[in-house]
Amino acid sequence: MQLVIRMGTRMSSMARMSFNGATVLKKLNSAGVQIWSHVIAFKGNRVEVGTDDQPVMSGYPMSGFGAAFIKTDSSGTALWSNLDADGPLALLLHAHLLMDNSDNAYLAAGTLQAMAVCKVAANGVSAWTVTTPGSYANAIALGTDNSVYVVGGQTAKIRQTVAAPVLVYVFQEDCQSYLRWDPIAVAIGYEIFHSTSLTGPWEQVATTTETVLPTGCENVGTSFYHVTAVTP
Repeated sequence: MQLVIRMGTRMSSMARMSFNGATVLKKLNSAGVQIWSHVIAFKGNRVEVGTDDQPVMSGYPMSGFGAAFIKTDSSGTALWSNLDADGPLALLLHAHLLMDNSDNAYLAAGTLQAMAVCKVAANGVSAWTVTTPGSYANAIALGTDNSVYVVGGQTAKIRQTVAAPVLVYVFQEDCQSYLRWDPIAVAIGYEIFHSTSLTGPWEQVATTTETVLPTGCENVGTSFYHVTAVTP
């Protein structure tokens, strides 16, 4: 399998294909003549070029599953690699690689039970991975407010910016844990994300117009929650 894309105004091209479990990255000129070729040790299946005219590839690590990213310069020399961008999720069903105007990379994938989007910052550092119900993701797009729209088993919106911070309190009553937060004047609702780690990955677990949410009978402190305000 081979994919050819255009690189900026120079009309050169990049191509990639699987090769004995690794990846071959090729640069072609506008006439389709190969300029260079490099074998890279990961299972790449997608490539996009950023505003800096440098390619970012996504795929799987050499063993197992997950979200792996590699960026090279215009000569094919590796600039950075992040072969475990999604942590323990081991994402499957990679569907769509997208880059924004700041050269951050987004991969639409899934866990078989949920849609997933994994973001890697322009410097190669893992930014976040969000899962939301819907089998697996088929495609993603960026909105004018920098939100990420994902389609698959369902359609979801992932907000990357929040109009106002939401401070979350946790309390227990009759073996039931609750989240509570102060209302935000401009909010029309709230999105609640859960993780077992302070650094993520985060999964959206609820949307509500209330400022209290029951989370079940569990020990306080074993789960992490992040609440964002939904604004008009």
